[in-house]
Amino acid sequence: MTDLHVSACGARTPRPARQVEVFAEFLELLRPDVLHHGDCTGADEEAFSVARDMGIRTVAHPPSCGTWRAYTESDEILPAKGFLERDRDIVNAGAALLAMPAGRTPGPHSGTWYTISYCLSRVTWRPVYYAWPDGTADWPRIGSGNL
Repeated sequence: MTDLHVSACGARTPRPARQVEVFAEFLELLRPDVLHHGDCTGADEEAFSVARDMGIRTVAHPPSCGTWRAYTESDEILPAKGFLERDRDIVNAGAALLAMPAGRTPGPHSGTWYTISYCLSRVTWRPVYYAWPDGTADWPRIGSGNL
């Protein structure tokens, strides 16, 4: 039996409490063995904390730019990479992406929306679970091969 890995992404600013609660509900539903995150402040740091509190193993994919790095005490910390390369690695590591974006539309230079777009691309398609800032959620359609 293989471990279930899921990935997380989100805005670098602190996330509203209800958004983090919805993220935690996703983790409770999926019950992954491992959470991959980008080790930045904001959503990544909050995803790490929720996963750690739930006893889920965490893997950090830190950015090479330390400006927004959270320096979490993850169970495994991978070598630092450029933002886009590490965003692709995060997606590729998980069977699904749990996203906590700052809003419902992409902003300019948004790493969160780049990560979501990459996740949904035809090459790497994986389901995306959206925890929105207002505390609502969008769940992917469940079908063959989806979580």
